[in-house]
This record gives sequence, C-alpha cells and structure tokens, in this order.
Amino acid sequence: MNPLQRSKLIFFVFAFFFLIGGAICAKATYSRWQAAAQVVKRYCQMDAEGKLLEGKNWPEVQKLTTWEDGPGWDSVYYIRDFKILNEDYSTDQKKAEVEVEYHYSGEKKGEEPYHPLEKTEKVKFKLVKDGSTWKITEPQREPRLYQAKKKW
Repeated sequence: MNPLQRSKLIFFVFAFFFLIGGAICAKATYSRWQAAAQVVKRYCQMDAEGKLLEGKNWPEVQKLTTWEDGPGWDSVYYIRDFKILNEDYSTDQKKAEVEVEYHYSGEKKGEEPYHPLEKTEKVKFKLVKDGSTWKITEPQREPRLYQAKKKW
C-alpha cells in the first residue's frame, strides 16, 4: 500500500467514525428532548381535555408531576390550542424547561359570567429528572380547557 492510499484509508476511517459519532449524539439529544417535551405535551393535553379536573385521573397526573395533590380551582381559561415551542436543559441534564404557547379564547372566574379573551401567552414549564423520568415541578395553574369543553 503506497502512502497516498494509506492516507486515503485513514481519512475515510476517521470520517466514518466522525459521522457515526455525530449520529449517535444527535439521537441522544432528540431522545432527551422528546422525553421532557412529551411529558409537558401529555400534561397540557390532559389539562385541555378537562382530565385534570377529575379526581379519577390524579394517579396519571402524579406520573407527570411532583405534586402531591391539586387545588380546587374556581377559575377556568379556555384555549383554542397550545403548542410546544422549545426546551432548555441544565448542564447536568437533571433540570429542563419546556416553553408552551397558549392561544386563549375565553375565561370564567368564580361566579362571574364567561368572558371572551383573545390573547396569546407563553409559559415555561420546569421539570426535574426523577430517575429516568421527567416530572413537572411548576407551574401549577388554573385549568386551560379547549373551547369545545365549555358547557354553557
């Protein structure tokens, strides 16, 4: 094998391992994001469907959060939809923030009548790593229900 062939072989071997290493890192990053974002998405979906208001669903909520119980809310916000925007991880990979954008359509506070509300809000959910699972630590806020769940 002449020196030129040897140089080409070494180059291709390094390039191969560089590409494989990059693919493995990219997959690990995607899986990490997917896990924290999926927890927040599941929580927001349950909230929008009104499932956080039903005590029978509390065991499922506890799998997604660090909260021991949920308060009784007297205010409800109605949304058209929500969207996961981005995430951020601590350098030790034990904390995360996932940003969600809500598009509101109305609100009902206590005994007051329903009020239309057109606004957009960005909320950062904070999560901690609990073993191999991400759990939401905050915020614990009034329900955000899909507008279709309005019952009057």
